[in-house]
Amino acid sequence: MDPHKTDILRLLHQHPYSARQILHQLRERGYEGGYSILTDFIRQVRPRRPSAYLTLHFEPGECAQYVKKNFLNGLDLSGSLAGINAAAQRWLDEVANVRIHGETRQKPMDLFAQEKPALRPLPAALYDVGRTQAAHATHRFRIHFDGNRYSVPSEYVGTQLSIRAYPDRLLVYHQHKLIAEHVRHYPVKFIRS
Repeated sequence: MDPHKTDILRLLHQHPYSARQILHQLRERGYEGGYSILTDFIRQVRPRRPSAYLTLHFEPGECAQYVKKNFLNGLDLSGSLAGINAAAQRWLDEVANVRIHGETRQKPMDLFAQEKPALRPLPAALYDVGRTQAAHATHRFRIHFDGNRYSVPSEYVGTQLSIRAYPDRLLVYHQHKLIAEHVRHYPVKFIRS
């Protein structure tokens, strides 16, 4: 293990890798030791994560009450989205972020200033929220998904296809080739009024 300790420390300071991920990388560098000895060492040297400054003690939906009672109460929501966003920013700057918080006894803007250096940038690529599912094309050139039917080109009748479902659209693939794209529709039972 000794020749690899520097690599382990470097990896731990780069990213919060799991012991399995580190073991995989060390195996590529010639490490022949066991997993348990590696995990024992990692437990000793892993940088400690700072504990959260605030323990949340509220029921689901309760934290939104502050916004409902202090920002949304009396706000005319018939205006443009840009106008509502501007009102929200004013409220944050003049009320919400400058008050003394009930739990922390500090201003939220001061706590944010302390935490900001530890924040990491967002990933360059957006997170793919699509869900993949297999589908079979019927003799009527259709696939079934979530209670709806979507058309596919006629040459794919009887073929096993892959669906990539997003909240707003449905992509249909055959062997990694996009063959159809549809606006996603939801069954009536999923639509709430």
